[in-house]
Amino acid sequence: MRKNLSLFLIAIILVLTGVSYAKDNQDGIKNNLFVIDDKTTISFVIPEDRYLYSKSVNENTNLLDLSNINFVQYKDVLDFESYEFYIKKVRIKNNGTERKRISIISGENHVRSEFFLISGNDYNSFANDSGGRNVNSLASVNPEKVKEQNFKLRHFTFNIESGQTVDIFYKYQLSNTTNNITNKLLFYHTEKFQEARRFGLWLEGIIFGSLIALAIFSFYSYFQIKDRTTLYYGLWLVTAMGVVIGQGTHDGTRLFEFIMRPFDENPFFDTGFPTTVAGITGYSQAMMFVIFARQFINLKQFYPFAFQLTNLYLIWYATHFFVVRFFDIEVDLRLIWYPLILSTLLVLVLIYYYAFKRYKSGMVLAKIFIIGMLPYLVFRIFGLLGLLGIQQPFAYLPEGGIEFFLN
Repeated sequence: MRKNLSLFLIAIILVLTGVSYAKDNQDGIKNNLFVIDDKTTISFVIPEDRYLYSKSVNENTNLLDLSNINFVQYKDVLDFESYEFYIKKVRIKNNGTERKRISIISGENHVRSEFFLISGNDYNSFANDSGGRNVNSLASVNPEKVKEQNFKLRHFTFNIESGQTVDIFYKYQLSNTTNNITNKLLFYHTEKFQEARRFGLWLEGIIFGSLIALAIFSFYSYFQIKDRTTLYYGLWLVTAMGVVIGQGTHDGTRLFEFIMRPFDENPFFDTGFPTTVAGITGYSQAMMFVIFARQFINLKQFYPFAFQLTNLYLIWYATHFFVVRFFDIEVDLRLIWYPLILSTLLVLVLIYYYAFKRYKSGMVLAKIFIIGMLPYLVFRIFGLLGLLGIQQPFAYLPEGGIEFFLN
């Protein structure tokens, strides 16, 4: 009797476990579904809790291996390891009234990445360039002389019919811990977004062209008068030009879209090569501005202690750049980036303060510097606050192309 009772209880437990597992599995599939329709915005981001994630996979994992991989919900994901490959998947359903053409921009901090698509018996794959900064091969051809079928779009693109469901898999290799800021994927309606991005490209062209003109004039002036301040100003403009074309904007990085293909293997650090370029341009621009600004107001002669503080800032900035790329530091990312952001704010305020003091002490040109530095100070502060997750004031601009570009 006891034996039969035990077997009965075991059977009940197994049935309940199976029901629970089936329910969890169905909940996972339900949570994994993202629906688009005619009201979906031109560009959109799928929340991380809609993805299912794999454990670490082999770098050679392909379409044929996907059915053998176990995926878990976002809340069950454990810590990711640097330089390992992972796959995340999402199911997309088109509830709109017509076919939609969707493109995806991959994560910019991923060393290598690849997309897979499965829909019924249809399969597709797309390998991204290093760091997800894909070359625009169509920009280098004459559209009147090449066949349309010979070229593919810059980003992974697929069609999804009304009522159709597709599974998207994204395989990616993580960078080191200090550069794993986000795994966000940007989805967009291909044709409409390509039109919308034209305004941003025009604005970037204006900014870049203005910097080129100023840099040429500055270097010409330096060779005429041999003034060190003018030289530093020209060098700062060069680094600012690097920021415009070397850092990610609303839809990519111009350096790698139009000028050069990123290295598949970073020859310097274990990060995506575009990430290294963005770091070099960002750090060097910030450092070069301080070198120029302190030279302009003659900080070394009149305020030597403040000048030494700027030296410490430059050493700190250079050290930070190499440390976060050479070493895989397992700490809260806020401990890595907040001190850098705070030090930038402090040194800019320090320079602005001493520029006022120089003006009050009789340096007339300091007034020009104060006026000229104000827009730079405002934009730098807004940009740094954005890194902290604080909504930028640009978000309160009237809805339009400029608001989208600045944010």
